[in-house]
Amino acid sequence: MRDLEIIIVLLLILVVFSLAFMPFGFGRHHRFNHHQREDVIFSLQNAIAESVEAGEYRCCIEPACKMCYLGNWIFEDGKCACDDLIAEGKFNQVCPECKGGMEKGQCESAGDSCSVEI
Repeated sequence: MRDLEIIIVLLLILVVFSLAFMPFGFGRHHRFNHHQREDVIFSLQNAIAESVEAGEYRCCIEPACKMCYLGNWIFEDGKCACDDLIAEGKFNQVCPECKGGMEKGQCESAGDSCSVEI
């Protein structure tokens, strides 16, 4: 009988220990879904393309930045005017993603305004 009690106690300790260190969701590990990521990126690129066609997205780099579209800069969500800012010589107001693209030579703005050092 003593051996059975020891086994039961050990099993209870194992169960408690497992539950204490198990991630929330009781064993369901969230795995990175590459297909879901591709779908999100594809949807974002399509949405930006639609904004470009509508004339609301005037980005200076190719491929167009995502930062402005997501509303993480000074423009309204879904809009970009970095190209306009470059044309006006306001390089300090261009979003960081476009600045990085300009430094890498990805700028598609008209004229030589992109070649100005930031």
